[in-house]
Amino acid sequence: MAKSKFSFFKFPSHEKQPGRRAQWARACARVDAITHKPWKPKDTVQYVYICSAHFISGQPSKEPGHPDYIPTKFATPGKVPTADECQKLRGL
Repeated sequence: MAKSKFSFFKFPSHEKQPGRRAQWARACARVDAITHKPWKPKDTVQYVYICSAHFISGQPSKEPGHPDYIPTKFATPGKVPTADECQKLRGL
């Protein structure tokens, strides 16, 4: 199996960094498929991941002033990959 050129990073914790977690969710600009409201990860879900392709340097920064503190690289609106497609990218 070929190694993926992507890495995946956990969203900030809803307990330790709720503000940053909300910023990441807003940056993703996703819409909940059921409610049609802006998506936000549920607090009951411990692990939510984002791909390295959404960070300028390929990984998030812990420094608030750094451009990679919040993911900023997103394709123009269009087809959102399904969970199955994301798992294929991850090699699962």
